[in-house]
Amino acid sequence: MTLTQAQLGRALEQRVACGDQLLGVANPFSYSRTLTICNGVHSSGVVGAVLIVTDETVRPENEKYLARRFPEGSFAMLVRVPVVSGKVLAPDLQNPYVRVFEWTPESLPTGE
Repeated sequence: MTLTQAQLGRALEQRVACGDQLLGVANPFSYSRTLTICNGVHSSGVVGAVLIVTDETVRPENEKYLARRFPEGSFAMLVRVPVVSGKVLAPDLQNPYVRVFEWTPESLPTGE
C-alpha cells in the first residue's frame, strides 16, 4: 500500500507519540563511552526513542546530528515519534518537527 502525501499527513496527525526522551551522559564506569537512556510515555515512544540510535535507515545521520549538536556528549531531548497505521517509524533528527526540545548541562540554570 502506497500512501499519498495527504494520507500520510492525516495518518501522522492521528497518532504521534510525544513526550519521548533520549538522554545521553558520560558513562561513570567507562569514560570512553556514553550512557544512553530511552524513555517514553507509551511503548511506541520508547520504541521510537530506541530507533533514533538503532534503525539503520536513520542512525548514521542521527549520530552525526547528535555529535554536532552536543559535542560534549551530555544532552536530553524531547522528541515526537511518528506512528503510522500502528507502526512506529524511526524518528529522523534532521527534521525539526521531530525535535520538540533539547537540553544541555550549559542550558540549565546555575542557581545563582
